[in-house]
Amino acid sequence: MLCVVLFCRIDGPTAGTEVYIVTTKTTVFSGRLMRSSLVLLAVMLIPIVPFVLFGEQSEAWFQHNIIEKVGFGGIAGIIAIIAALVADILLPVPSSAVITFAGSVYGLLQGVFICWTGLNLACLAGFWLGHRFGMPLVAKLSSEGELQSTTDWLDKFGPWVLAMVRGLPVLAEAFVLLAGAYRMSYRQFWPPVLIANLVLATVYTVLGYSAGGEGRLGMAILISVVLPVVLLLGWLLVARRFFSGR
Repeated sequence: MLCVVLFCRIDGPTAGTEVYIVTTKTTVFSGRLMRSSLVLLAVMLIPIVPFVLFGEQSEAWFQHNIIEKVGFGGIAGIIAIIAALVADILLPVPSSAVITFAGSVYGLLQGVFICWTGLNLACLAGFWLGHRFGMPLVAKLSSEGELQSTTDWLDKFGPWVLAMVRGLPVLAEAFVLLAGAYRMSYRQFWPPVLIANLVLATVYTVLGYSAGGEGRLGMAILISVVLPVVLLLGWLLVARRFFSGR
């Protein structure tokens, strides 16, 4: 869901952390992230509305035209789900909805494994992109001292932050790219990411598996789309109060 790169800057021991998200037009925004999340939520809700309005009829149509014809439930579906989760590192893919859907189609154990694999591959791709293309930009935007202070901050808090934001839209992808850009070690990067991804895959797969068996898949997908955005907005409000009070 992040378009390009996240740049983190720490100016001195009392300044705190400033996070900038750079778009393809190199426009920096931070205050508008909350409104952008609401717009993103509205876009995500477009394909979900029929489920809520038409209930079982829309679910039957979805079962016949999407699951059966496209091949979900087989190898093609597995590839499509993993590809969607990997694409989420750069594109606005509602990964929580994808995982919920996978749980309804593939069941609990297989759904968790498929989605955990996809989430881990997405993190691998994001870390590589940050490592490959992020550092040149970081080097241009920061001094040697700033670069070292940010690296030290990531060494101390990076694993915890990675685990905490894995379920939040935009921030999850942003901090994976940030970890790659600042050359976080695999030993620090992978343990929290693997555990957090397993938790996410399990929670949303269980949601889809439980709701799918009761004919409530549409509502489960709706919840899986809304919940991460609500958590993101809550996190932003808490972070804003914390930093404004320093």
